[in-house]
Amino acid sequence: YLGRKISTNTLTPLGVKQTTAKEFRSSWSRRPFQYSGAINLDIAFVVIDILGDLVGVNSPGSRREGCEAMNRKVRMIDPTCGSGSFLGVALKVWGKEHDVDLDLVGVDSNPKCALGTARNLKRIFLRDNIPQVKDGKEIWELILTPSAKATIFTGDSTSLIPLLGEEKFDCGVANLPWNRNTFEFRGQDNEHDERSTNNKILEAVTSILKPGASLVVISGERKGEDS
Repeated sequence: YLGRKISTNTLTPLGVKQTTAKEFRSSWSRRPFQYSGAINLDIAFVVIDILGDLVGVNSPGSRREGCEAMNRKVRMIDPTCGSGSFLGVALKVWGKEHDVDLDLVGVDSNPKCALGTARNLKRIFLRDNIPQVKDGKEIWELILTPSAKATIFTGDSTSLIPLLGEEKFDCGVANLPWNRNTFEFRGQDNEHDERSTNNKILEAVTSILKPGASLVVISGERKGEDS
């Protein structure tokens, strides 16, 4: 399945038109916020393509002229958005190639990353200035097209319901923290709580997904510790 998803010559997922991928790569390379921990863009394309299969976005019936039963709107959460790679690829591929209404939410505990994600998305999709803080809070709501919006939060990715509310998501994607960041919140609220940050993030994400919703996770392992 993974082999079929990647073009061996271009590393462009087969479900993504090469022109779309080329356009996005060119724009993304000039994004204002560069983050050393960002996911490789080739991987981001493949992951979003796989997620598109899982939620039905890549099916012919997902287009507006298609089957009524198919999703017309997709709500996606990225609880560790970093610089916004997954969000950006989803906006470009799902919004342009499949004409899907998108409600994307990104969260990051690092205020620089949350702001950087908002700046990147707004620069590429709106060609405008730095987004403004909404209502004095560290929340950026970007209406990117009439059928696509992205809301970026600075907050604790291990406790999402207090931050985002009870409304459920259709799918999720995450490039989990690695190295020392994997244990950033261990024992923060309870010294006897030995769960890693990544375990807490996964538990938080599953709590806000709809029953049967899809979650694609990229994760490494810290040597000598459980990931």
